Amino acid sequence: MTLLCVLEDSRPGYEVMYESLARVFVVKLFQSYGNELSAARDFGAGFTAGHYRRVLDYLPANYGNAISVEEIARLAEMGAAHFSRLFKEIIWETPHQYLTSFRIERLREMLSIPDRPMIDIALACGFADQPHFSRTLLRVAGQTPNAYRKSLQKSAS
Repeated sequence: MTLLCVLEDSRPGYEVMYESLARVFVVKLFQSYGNELSAARDFGAGFTAGHYRRVLDYLPANYGNAISVEEIARLAEMGAAHFSRLFKEIIWETPHQYLTSFRIERLREMLSIPDRPMIDIALACGFADQPHFSRTLLRVAGQTPNAYRKSLQKSAS
C-alpha cells in the first residue's frame, strides 16, 4: 500500500522515495525466498544467489566508504567487467548506479534531521565532498540539498 501511495503522489522527491521502497521490497522478497532461489535458480554465469547476497550485505555496511567495482567483484569471485555486466542484467543498474541510489536513500533519511550539517551527511553517505553530494542529488532528485530538506520538512508537517 505504501508503494502505491508514493507512486500516486507527484510531490517533489517522491520518485526517490518510490525507488527506495521498491528496493526494500525486492530485498525483502529476496530475504524471504532467497534460500529457495539459491537452490532453484541460476542467476547466470556463476553469479549465484550467495554471491548476490554477499554483495547486497556488503554495500549497506560500507556505503560510507569509497567502494570500487573491483572490490565488489571480488566478493562475487569474478572480474570487474564480467561482474558489472551480470549485475546490470540482474539488477537493471550498474554497480555504481546501485551504490549511488543506495547512498541517495541514506542521505534522504539524514536530510530529515534539520540541524545535521550538509558536509556531515555528504561524508557519511560516501560522497567525496559537499559539491559532489549536491550535484548528485540535483541530478537524481532535481533539487539541491537545501531545497530537498525543505520539501521533506513540508511533507512531514
